Amino acid sequence: MTTISKWRLVEPVPGSRRRNRRPPKPQPKRRLGFLAGLATGMTIAVAISGLAFLTTRPEGRAAAVPPTHPASAHPTGSTAAVLDVKARHVGGLQVQIEVQAVSPGTYQPITMARMVAWTDMIAMPMSHRQGPIILMEVPGKRGSYSALANVPMIGEYDVRVELQQPLPAEAHERVDVQTVGRTS
Repeated sequence: MTTISKWRLVEPVPGSRRRNRRPPKPQPKRRLGFLAGLATGMTIAVAISGLAFLTTRPEGRAAAVPPTHPASAHPTGSTAAVLDVKARHVGGLQVQIEVQAVSPGTYQPITMARMVAWTDMIAMPMSHRQGPIILMEVPGKRGSYSALANVPMIGEYDVRVELQQPLPAEAHERVDVQTVGRTS
């Protein structure tokens, strides 16, 4: 007996290598299932993200570019109409709203438009909001619209006019209603 074999209790066979008596472990099915599920889930997530990216519009703020001149706030290629709003207190709690609407670029009056207005108290936003108030075209004045609005109390009001058809546009005007006279 050799000194190495004393400790092994088995005589080494000359010319043979030591073999592992355990058979190799088979790959567990759970690990393959996990990897297949992970790959499938990631593929579906990427497909949904790609579909969402292609079908939704970005809703962020555009980069602010300061206008060089006040008249150039609306570029010449703009499709929004130009609204000139005048609001004035006519007595009591009534406000006269007058609007002149012209098309962009050509400045031709816009006729047969659908236009509405809202009044909202500046000191208490959304608590005294009135509208929509339909503005009607003034007979004999092309592109001129007017309406009479009643406000609930004295104060400063924001008059928002929105042109809905044929071209979209929006404009604001402030009016101060401070005195209420007697009506007979």
